[in-house]
Amino acid sequence: MSTQAIRAAVARQILRRIAPQVDVAIVLPNGDVLGPRKQDLPIMAIKDENFFTRLGNDYKIGLGEAYMAGEWTASPSLVEVFTPFAEKLDQIVPAWMSKFRDRKST
Repeated sequence: MSTQAIRAAVARQILRRIAPQVDVAIVLPNGDVLGPRKQDLPIMAIKDENFFTRLGNDYKIGLGEAYMAGEWTASPSLVEVFTPFAEKLDQIVPAWMSKFRDRKST
């Protein structure tokens, strides 16, 4: 398995782990839905598996690049999708992972 594939797999697992903690419905390319089972949640629809590759390769800008490439969409808006993540950032990013935030990706 390539480094790129490993990073994409890690990005996918991290998203699966944090999804239940954030009030956003995350729709995967295969139609599976992650997140709390609540009505009227904002929707992050991942359209392309390459989303995970971009996120794994450069977590700082990968999300934005994937959005610009049409690999995911936000409904009703980006703000409504990002706000629940921002509100819980301290809870969804474990302390041991915070050391990776400032690392430049290779």
